[in-house]
Amino acid sequence: MGRRVALRAFRLGQTGQSANPRTARRLARAGRADDRRSRARHPRRPHRGRAARSRLLRKVLRLPQPLPGATVSHTDKQREAITSWRRGDVCVIAGPGSGKTRVLVERVRWLVEEKGVDPAEILAITFTKKAAASMKARLVGAAAGNDELRRNLERAWISTIDAFCARLLRENALQAAIDPDFEILEPADAALELQAALDAALNEAFDADPAAAFRFLHAFHGSDQIVDPGRLTKIHAELAGVIEAFRGIGQAPFEIPQLDHPYPAERRWALAACRRALELFGEAKRAAGRLDFGDLTLRAIELLEAGAPLPARFRHVLVDENQDTNPLQERLLRALQNADKNDRPTLFAVGDLNQSIYAFRDAKPQVFRDYRARVQEQGGHGVELLENFRSRPEILAAAELLTEKAPGVEDRRLIAERPFAPLDSPALEVLIVRSEGDKLKAEAAWTAHRVTELKRSLRISVRPDAPDAPPRTREARWKDFAILGRTHSDLDAFAEALRDGGVPYQLSAGRGFFDAEEIRDLLGYLYVLDNPRDEVRLAAALRSPLGGLDELAILRLKAAKVNLADGLRRALEGPAAEVERVRRFRELLDRFRAEREQVSPDALLARIVAATGYEAWLIDQPGGAQRLANVAKLGRILAALDDGRRSYHEILERLAERRGEVDGETEASVPEDASDGVHLMTLHAAKGLEFPVVFMPSLHRGSGGSSSFLVSAEAGLGGRWLDAAGEKLEDAAYQAAHAALKQSEAEEANRLFYVGLTRAEERLILSASWGSSVRRTGSSKHLEKLKIDLNAVDAAPIEGERKGVRFRLFRTWGSPPPFSIEPLEAERFQLPRLEPFPPGGQADAAAAVTAVSVFSDCPRRYYLSRYLGLEEEPTAGDTDGEEPPFDVEAADAEPTGIATAGELGQAVHEILAGLREPGEGEAARLAGVFQAGALGRRAAAAPEVSRERKVLFPVGERLLRGVIDLVFADGEGRVLVDYKTDKVSTGGLDERARPYALQLQLYAVALERAGEKVDRAVLHFLRPDRLVEVDLSPAALQRAEEAAQELFAAQQSQKFETRPAPRCRRCPHYRNLCPAELPSPREPVAPGTQYSLF
Repeated sequence: MGRRVALRAFRLGQTGQSANPRTARRLARAGRADDRRSRARHPRRPHRGRAARSRLLRKVLRLPQPLPGATVSHTDKQREAITSWRRGDVCVIAGPGSGKTRVLVERVRWLVEEKGVDPAEILAITFTKKAAASMKARLVGAAAGNDELRRNLERAWISTIDAFCARLLRENALQAAIDPDFEILEPADAALELQAALDAALNEAFDADPAAAFRFLHAFHGSDQIVDPGRLTKIHAELAGVIEAFRGIGQAPFEIPQLDHPYPAERRWALAACRRALELFGEAKRAAGRLDFGDLTLRAIELLEAGAPLPARFRHVLVDENQDTNPLQERLLRALQNADKNDRPTLFAVGDLNQSIYAFRDAKPQVFRDYRARVQEQGGHGVELLENFRSRPEILAAAELLTEKAPGVEDRRLIAERPFAPLDSPALEVLIVRSEGDKLKAEAAWTAHRVTELKRSLRISVRPDAPDAPPRTREARWKDFAILGRTHSDLDAFAEALRDGGVPYQLSAGRGFFDAEEIRDLLGYLYVLDNPRDEVRLAAALRSPLGGLDELAILRLKAAKVNLADGLRRALEGPAAEVERVRRFRELLDRFRAEREQVSPDALLARIVAATGYEAWLIDQPGGAQRLANVAKLGRILAALDDGRRSYHEILERLAERRGEVDGETEASVPEDASDGVHLMTLHAAKGLEFPVVFMPSLHRGSGGSSSFLVSAEAGLGGRWLDAAGEKLEDAAYQAAHAALKQSEAEEANRLFYVGLTRAEERLILSASWGSSVRRTGSSKHLEKLKIDLNAVDAAPIEGERKGVRFRLFRTWGSPPPFSIEPLEAERFQLPRLEPFPPGGQADAAAAVTAVSVFSDCPRRYYLSRYLGLEEEPTAGDTDGEEPPFDVEAADAEPTGIATAGELGQAVHEILAGLREPGEGEAARLAGVFQAGALGRRAAAAPEVSRERKVLFPVGERLLRGVIDLVFADGEGRVLVDYKTDKVSTGGLDERARPYALQLQLYAVALERAGEKVDRAVLHFLRPDRLVEVDLSPAALQRAEEAAQELFAAQQSQKFETRPAPRCRRCPHYRNLCPAELPSPREPVAPGTQYSLF
């Protein structure tokens, strides 16, 4: 490549690209005026709120059981921390499994109930939304039976640090000089915007001084001619990393004194480009009214330090996971404490230096270390929680031995407090695999083999119901096992090994979202809807389960050498099943092409997976829960890209930008209770969780290489340059930053190992694999503490012992013998296999339970609203997490501060599931009605509770799916509950309850088939606070199944009768698309009036 071509590639940011993304977006915006005029003539369906869209398999957050009330016993140290009073700031060092969440919750309860602190003066900061939701749920449980206390506790501020900063900025928008309705940029979108700003900054830098740009390229790359596009991408990524590093330490480029180095001009050029990129990034965000998460913290600090008023007068600030605080967040907490010089709030911070593992989020263990020292120096109160309520004493002893004197891990002897059944074999196991071939694949195969062995033989201890009760045991379940890898890439081989053995698994937050089979299938189909003449994508869609054709059938479609899209329109000869599949594919393609500009893209996706039978096909595949979660994530991404102004084509373009420019888009997380499968997740994702059996594989894997640029608060920007001979040359700043980085990385790797060890309750299996030679790399160096000869080979597992720690050892070559789960056992985890397309022509393979209710109430309304997709505006009836409600109208809505009554219903469900902060509005009031009632109190105290539970069950040859609001079991039986927010009079309850009762009857059928017989089903209408009991007799359940069969039969015949009744006047289709006429008193309607569609 010549000098000029290389220069052109450098300016554009990617070889072969016609313009940089920022320029492309300016050109696109310039043409949107014509687009808007065109859409004015052919208007799109009005943009709806997210709650009004079709929701695809809404992610369920499984919260811990709420704590009982104040009768819960605490250890002496827990009580000391909870009741600390007027002793200054409090530093609680909470070891793993020590009950820190309980301490935080009880601290809030104690302050309110015992010390009379106004809950509005308490601020509790967590670092994840899930942690905030868990704390709120536990607070509700802490007040069980005391409604006044519960209402008081709910007034406490419990929030993530980002949510707190956002609220502070919105309430002081004028002083902060920002739009109070600012949008928060998701990290992936912020990365795209920053990349566009960097592209523009580099273009400007080149235009200003081309010679300086060439000098930088020569110093960084060893040449001013870039032939490898990947190298160019690396330059962009390196500079973007420099910008993020400076932002992470809260300093801008050039603010740090620079050390002497061999390339001063080149470094100044790079810093100037980074500084300009930051300016352009900020300008773009301001123009769009957006802030990213870094902005939230910085702007909030600036406000507090400038004396802005707080949303409340906080007297007590509680901070969870304080060891994960970064310097900016620490600065924010100090500003919070200093906001009122006359009444400084007490800071109550909980953390554990041994569990500080988030350096990639700029967390600094030194922040918590300094806080601990400061509390001690200022006469505050320090408490150390060493009691462990999670793990066997053998597991804790092993963790202590393996991390003894490990840099970064403080020596700490944890005290096992949980009773376990006696052991019949060592709790610690070590597996060493040697292989001349793919060693990681061999290790994964042995791991899967050991999982199946333990699944058959292991008994799991059950926590006793009473303090003095002896521990009981049960059979192991697949979800008792967790395989925790250091990185996402470590997990791929283990997922494949489990899949090969027929072992069900859940891959949590894996990598390669856009590479997942189901995402490739659905994205290809979405692109075909935009351009059916794209033969490559059309052929892929036809070959996927969405089309179900083989290569021979596709060749027949292309036989006349026409475009494949034209071949779909021609008469096809071949097997009848194949002809039917082509006809069905063509029919759905036409239908969805017509709908693509009329419905939101996430709703369109939901219709595609339902109508094609793709959802049922996914469920039947290995890792079905993960696949469904990925589809749900794709729906969320599409919903986020749909701002109500973009066309379908523009949304796909924006999706392509995100797909092509954002690295490391991970697969979706799967709810913990989604299925009975082995958990696969990273060690970072496992923090805060616990599992009966933990596998920690690939201990031999080390960390990755270093970046060519490093930033430190002390030395500024350091670089690893290339001289004319191609030799690497590290400047002084780089050497200083690199030495510090290697030390901190080594310490964090030790802490990450410690975190993994302490996730285990019953069994801990450590493994590593090598080829012909063994090198003690990565965390495998910790095995030295066991004095194991890693080069030896065992004919069978043996037992060893070191310093009182017993362990099972197996050192082997090659792969294990073939294995699989038992056929009868496998059958428990397999749904009946379904063809990709719905059987019998028009009938759905899987229908929603709510659809059966709509159909039963009025087949014609079902046809118009559900089958044709002529959506109704949802109202405060029923939003069960899957589809809008069906028989309450917008007229029932009332002012609530929520956009629609449907969103009110959704908000109530989310509050009761712990997914939303209650707030002060109507949704909080209605949720409180249930929580204060007898059923709510029983559910809060029940040992077995499931909220927003997804079900999929067969009825005849087809499936029904739905989401159960609440099911719980206690000593009085199993109770199924559905909350309703309908505006209904007491006299109208029976009519309104009829279709809802059908839903509960079908859910009862589903649970009974899962071995969970329901003793009672109740509809709770929250507005009038009335309960309606649902008939669960065998005859009633049989009638409910027959109603589902009638729905499928109507889909097959395409006949949907009208059922005129007074409720028709509330129907949006009445005297519109529905031909029904309400009779006059003199004109009775003939029963069974039917209307054929054809």
